[in-house]
Formats: sequence, C-alpha cells, structure tokens
Amino acid sequence: MPEARTGQLSDTNSLHVYNVELLSNHPACEGHFEGNPILPGVVTLEYVRIAFRQFSPKRKIRSFSRAKFTHNLKPGEKLIIHFLAEKNSMVEFQCFDSEDHQIAIGSLKAE
Repeated sequence: MPEARTGQLSDTNSLHVYNVELLSNHPACEGHFEGNPILPGVVTLEYVRIAFRQFSPKRKIRSFSRAKFTHNLKPGEKLIIHFLAEKNSMVEFQCFDSEDHQIAIGSLKAE
C-alpha cells in the first residue's frame, strides 16, 4: 500500500514488530467517516497481512480467526503491529498507535 511508510523493529517481547506510518492524506480514510477520518478495520488487517509477509515470507495467511478493533487510528498516525505468539499455526497479533493505545487484537491462521 503506497499510502504509508513502513519499517521494522526488533522487540524482545514479540516475535516481530512492524511499523507503519500512515500518510496524512491516506485515501482509505476519506470516506470513513466524514469530518472524522479514521483508518478502516479492513485496511488495518491488510497492513497486518503485509507485516506477516515480512515476518514469515514463505507462509500465507489462511484466515483471520478473530479481530477486535478497540481504538480508532487517524491519518498521519503510526500503526505498530506486534506478532506475539504462535501455536498450531495460529499467530496472535496486537496493533497499537504511537501513544500505546491498542488499536486491534486478533489471531490469524497461517500455512
């Protein structure tokens, strides 16, 4: 997705951490919602998918088993994706903003 700058960090408490800096004019935010733009949940999950591909390039996401969105992310903010644990091909993830507000939590099934 060209509407963000991406990079990686290592983190001792996570399997992998991935940073996404949303551009202030991110097109997905325009119509969601008028006067109060936020990043749609489906776009957040797309960034999780992209981050997982960096974390584990030979594997694919089979499905998102669960995803709960807990806080809004606005254009221009940073999305920080943590992959926390893996068990039986299920990978847990959490997403935060730069102020450490949890944006989303969930798990995905990888193959």
